[in-house]
Amino acid sequence: MIAISPDPAIADLLKRAASGDMQAQRDLVDHALQRTAEGYVTTDHGIAVAEAFARMAATHGGRKEQLLLSSVLFLMSAVYAQRDEIDAAAEKQAEAVAFISDLADHGDEEAANQLQVYAHTIDPGVLIAASDWVKRYSEEAE
Repeated sequence: MIAISPDPAIADLLKRAASGDMQAQRDLVDHALQRTAEGYVTTDHGIAVAEAFARMAATHGGRKEQLLLSSVLFLMSAVYAQRDEIDAAAEKQAEAVAFISDLADHGDEEAANQLQVYAHTIDPGVLIAASDWVKRYSEEAE
């Protein structure tokens, strides 16, 4: 059988992540971001890969994974903003804020504090869109 990755450490991480190992999933996000920062992959590609792994982790993870996904979504928002894709940037920001807002709504004090900062730094339209995201997620969860 051909190895899933030429790098045995990454192949092991992928195998563990596919088995539900949360730390391996978080490590894959970190690896994608590190490779991006080191210039081995383009920013667009690296952050998109990190976003995919972060979504996988957040799907069955907890607070830590939701915050990780929010961070990656903010990074992707910055990529879109640099390309003057303002609507796409705002959508990623809204989704990121929605995850943080959901945590705050469930009693997470750190997330609540972050929301207070965002209330003063993020476009009000993004905050409204984030509220819509929370409603949509809440409805889908029920």
